[in-house]
Amino acid sequence: MRDPKSMRARRFSRAAATYDQGAAVQAEAARMLFEMFKERLNGNCSGLRILEAGCGTGTLSKMLLELAPARLELFDLSEGMLERCRERLGGDPAIHLAVADCERDPLPGGFDLVASSSAMQWFEDFQRGFINLRAALKPNGLIGIFVFTEGTFEEIREVSGDGISYRTAAEVEEIARRALADVQVRKLERTTHYKDPLSMLKNLRGCGVSGTGGRAWTRGRLKAFSEEYARRFSDEDGVRLSWRGIFAAGRAP
Repeated sequence: MRDPKSMRARRFSRAAATYDQGAAVQAEAARMLFEMFKERLNGNCSGLRILEAGCGTGTLSKMLLELAPARLELFDLSEGMLERCRERLGGDPAIHLAVADCERDPLPGGFDLVASSSAMQWFEDFQRGFINLRAALKPNGLIGIFVFTEGTFEEIREVSGDGISYRTAAEVEEIARRALADVQVRKLERTTHYKDPLSMLKNLRGCGVSGTGGRAWTRGRLKAFSEEYARRFSDEDGVRLSWRGIFAAGRAP
């Protein structure tokens, strides 16, 4: 049986060159998470040691460099994504990039800030992965995450009967509140539009996401899906797709 994590890493590596073109919601979430960090840090940014889990192409990583960290450790499961991130950020000596499974692998410790945006929804055991990231913090260190939650791609699931299984926002919040002190939570709800269902699926594939939990398309299934999706979820702007997510930030006790 093929390892789902290895398959996902290869899929995201293939999408590294096209990811940023279609990842508007992910980019907005990264910016909102970064603004949360700035609010929580309140100017106390000197000499920070920062770890980012699931850095992808470096959207949030580039923002974190604005804090002038003493050290920025960037981890991702996908070598292709890390290469794109390396190209994007240049040769800043504060940066270190490495392949890692941040859900399971032992991580270095003593960080002032741990960040993860649009990555932890892929964790198989969210609570275990969250605790693994928290363990990388020094006492009173700050962790902030953004995770896509239930309701994301709900239209695809309704039409296809298949889809990615996202956790509920309540579940993510509960785990964060059990693990951290001084927890702050925010929600994100967005709707994107596409010319037609095939354009939508192509966009998602370019971001490394199938939208259907990896189930293969046949020509007949794709045709039936496209017709039904357009019938049910079209408006004056094209066909629509829902995105839902939660931000959670807090301190290590």
